[in-house]
Amino acid sequence: MGKLVRDKIPMLIRNSGEKPVVRILEEEEYRHCLEAKLDEEVAEFHEDRTAEELADILEVVYALAETIGCTKDALLRS
Repeated sequence: MGKLVRDKIPMLIRNSGEKPVVRILEEEEYRHCLEAKLDEEVAEFHEDRTAEELADILEVVYALAETIGCTKDALLRS
């Protein structure tokens, strides 16, 4: 499928009786996928302006911050 997924998604797929195909990305590829995911989440927010969509954006932003060595708290103080 080629999607960036949250940690527990493979477990949920296994629990439904299916076998997920997963791989752990190298740092640069992970960052690139997070940037693409951010674009996707922002586009979804433009279509459906809800708190849930904003929360999805924040989750990606926090993950991106970690890739540059910035914690969520440090990001919020910036």
